[in-house]
Amino acid sequence: MFLIGLCIGSFLNVVIFRLDKKGGILTGRSECPKCLKRLKWYDLFPVLSHVFLEGKCRNCKNKISPVYLLTELATAFCFLLFYTIYKPSFGVTDLYFLLIIASFVALILFDYLYFWIPDKIILPLIIITALFNYFFRRSEFVSLLLSALILGGIFAIIYLVSKGEWVGFGDIKLLFLVGLVLGYPLGFLSMILSVWIAALVGIGLIILGKANRKTALPFGSFLSGVSILVIIFQNEITDYFF
Repeated sequence: MFLIGLCIGSFLNVVIFRLDKKGGILTGRSECPKCLKRLKWYDLFPVLSHVFLEGKCRNCKNKISPVYLLTELATAFCFLLFYTIYKPSFGVTDLYFLLIIASFVALILFDYLYFWIPDKIILPLIIITALFNYFFRRSEFVSLLLSALILGGIFAIIYLVSKGEWVGFGDIKLLFLVGLVLGYPLGFLSMILSVWIAALVGIGLIILGKANRKTALPFGSFLSGVSILVIIFQNEITDYFF
């Protein structure tokens, strides 16, 4: 699972750095962002290539962004944790959760790097989740949909009241997705924990002089990260708290 996670993480790097760029995900080629030299196949092994190259481009010797390594390792550890804690049997539901986890890892980086939650990722995920719920969680479909509408609606109201200054429109769509995936009460727990963690981080940055009251925080990163943990520990959380 760890190795599979590394490979998926390597693909997520392609998505994160090439989405909406020339060549795109399917036809584009991996190249150094500094010297634009096309990378060789042996420079594309997850983690290993970064270690052997000492974190530098083989051609121009500029430093490789640590985001590449972080994405691969984060995905690998999430997959390993899911396997260890959730104990999947690798049926349709388990594969679906792995897809959601990998997608949330990508969204963490998208919002952190660009303050952007791309529709090309979030909208297909909403469609996939809605179809999955309809065909495989039919008895919960209405409840999951209502949770999604309520969670998305809460942030939609905040968005309208603040005229987009407090939350972004992408956060609304992401919360709608979280509601579809986790429903009640886990989706609401994810939202509440994300708000508190983001607030504490913001306060900490202000105290350290790294931010002020108007500094934007990537809430989508917090929500995606918390949602990954809630997915992995959903059985334990439900048994202990609910």
